[in-house]
Amino acid sequence: MRYHRSPKTGTYQICRAKNKCPYGGFHTESLSEIIEYCNQYNDILNMPLEKNKELAERDEENYDLYRTVLCERVKATGERSFSLDSMNVSDYLEDNAGASIDVKGNKYVMNGFSVSLYPEYSLGLDIENMSDEEFKNELKEYMKQHKDILSKENHILGLWKSPFDKKLYVDISIVCGNAKECRVIGADKDQQAYFDFQTFSAITINANATSGQISTTN
Repeated sequence: MRYHRSPKTGTYQICRAKNKCPYGGFHTESLSEIIEYCNQYNDILNMPLEKNKELAERDEENYDLYRTVLCERVKATGERSFSLDSMNVSDYLEDNAGASIDVKGNKYVMNGFSVSLYPEYSLGLDIENMSDEEFKNELKEYMKQHKDILSKENHILGLWKSPFDKKLYVDISIVCGNAKECRVIGADKDQQAYFDFQTFSAITINANATSGQISTTN
């Protein structure tokens, strides 16, 4: 028997999902663990929003739950359309610069957390001396090569400028509603970080990871 927190009631309940639970997030077979989790979650949910935001910005694993709760409390409204022609390499020169793009829907992702699920598709670019035209051509070719997988549900194009090795990583990511879930997936897939859309910041998983890149371009 497995338990999860119900987002409707804020209390624990038995998870009856046969496959992937639609609620995602923390699951356990321990009744005491789920009770403790629900209490912690609800305490954060009831704290002042600004305090929740402040703690969610701390780049430490212990604050993943604060990020998850903030995701529930703050939802971006509206959409921002994506156009390859509007991409400029200068927008990605600073550490932790990045973007998450729903290629199929031609829009930027605004909520949740993202992490790369496919290290074998990860590409590290040295963009310091790259022109806008070269940058767009790299992205265009990447999207062409991975068209089929980018068309899958919940699969997005991810860009992230690593503060660790200074490369711009281009990869295929998934979007989660739970920060801890993103961390576990990222650790398993040799990722340096996952991205938090609420604080618009990269959260470190393992600074020494290679992000699973197969090739780099100078």
